[in-house]
Amino acid sequence: MREILHAMLRRTLEAIVNRAERLCLTAVYSKAVNTGFVLLWASVCWLNQLDRYDKAAKQIRREDRLGRKISQ
Repeated sequence: MREILHAMLRRTLEAIVNRAERLCLTAVYSKAVNTGFVLLWASVCWLNQLDRYDKAAKQIRREDRLGRKISQ
């Protein structure tokens, strides 16, 4: 009887540990996915801002070039 209870307790504890490990891995995976999404979103916003600066710089160069041609 004692061996049966010991085996049942061991299996129960193993099941609890396995479940805890899966939950921990799920939490780590979820955190990694969330972090990856935030980094992706930040890089998209950063590239969008660079695109705006690039367009503004092109417009300034275009206006500068046209201004020089008119004055010449």
